[in-house]
Amino acid sequence: FDNCPNDPNPNQLDFDNDDLGNVCDPLVFTMGGGTLATTATATASGDSCDMNIQMEVVGGEVIIQLDDDAAVADVEFVEFQLADTDQYDCNLTIFFFQINAIMSITDFVISNGGGPFPTSVPHNQNDHDNGVVDGDQDMEHPIQVTGTLSAEVNNDPPVDTPIDYPGNTPPAAVLVTNEGGDLELTFSDPNFIVLDETIMSMDLPVDIDLVMAGLEGTLVMTP
Repeated sequence: FDNCPNDPNPNQLDFDNDDLGNVCDPLVFTMGGGTLATTATATASGDSCDMNIQMEVVGGEVIIQLDDDAAVADVEFVEFQLADTDQYDCNLTIFFFQINAIMSITDFVISNGGGPFPTSVPHNQNDHDNGVVDGDQDMEHPIQVTGTLSAEVNNDPPVDTPIDYPGNTPPAAVLVTNEGGDLELTFSDPNFIVLDETIMSMDLPVDIDLVMAGLEGTLVMTP
């Protein structure tokens, strides 16, 4: 009996004991969520304001691909769906004029910005036999950040500007337990630059340089 008849896997390793070998049976996590904290700094004409944003993850997909040697676990953040953010006050002085902007982000999605499985974590036979993957990603994970930045300036009607920019997440601590029944991703870098882009809109009085710095929090997901 070959548990992966279309893929070579001489060791026949089966992490989740479902009679399908690792190489043809990736672990797919789609349920659960958590909250990630970041600081967004908006800068225009030399003045800036900080917004401490709590990003609530309400769904998504993460795939873990194990090999047939229990040596590595590849990780892909396919997508994180985020709830609309709270509204944040941002006061800027531009050309001697005081501008008050009330800003929020809607339709907020973080998705994979690279190829399949752009990161990995080390694995070993002992962890494999105990149904565990436990390690840190070997590099930053490329992402694409999309959404809509809504800004209400000096009580004018809100202006919506699309967000569609590349960035990265810092390496996360990855913990899979219960033979693939549970996944925890823990981010703990308060200074990492997640996003650094200019939001341009013909409807706003100035372009806004938006920097999202730091990513901290834990996501808990299940298949």
